[in-house]
Amino acid sequence: MANEVKPLVKTLRYRVKDGVSGRHLNAAARAVNMVWNHCNGAQRHALKHNTKWPTTGQLQRLTAGAGRLIGIPAQTVQRVCEEYIDRRRGSRKAKLRWRGKRSLGWVPFKNQTVRVVGSIVHFNGRRSDCGCTEKSRDASSPGRSRRMPAGAGTATS
Repeated sequence: MANEVKPLVKTLRYRVKDGVSGRHLNAAARAVNMVWNHCNGAQRHALKHNTKWPTTGQLQRLTAGAGRLIGIPAQTVQRVCEEYIDRRRGSRKAKLRWRGKRSLGWVPFKNQTVRVVGSIVHFNGRRSDCGCTEKSRDASSPGRSRRMPAGAGTATS
């Protein structure tokens, strides 16, 4: 177990420049908040009834089918459950904060749900212009990637 290798996670942050895509991504962020709050409710239910804390798999089974109802892909719902468990373990708290309308400004992606072509990001059947070029996202260009503000989404691979 000591030689266990963790998978490499690559995080990309984009700032969306156009207003129409921003509204759709804000709606997706609010849906992510609903999933987060549902996971938090399951955690509080376990605490109240003195049962085992829910695992990632249990939370994913509890939220199965929710993506279709709230308008985000199922992979995003699964990723939110994974992130909730990681944050709960990292904070070493029994329960985390509830998330309001504007609390989380991120939408977690998996490789299946996001595609980046140049400065265009395709997510959930919608195109979003992040207004950046390959050079500005390149880590080798000094200072450019550090000054890009945190955006609406996170991509993992």
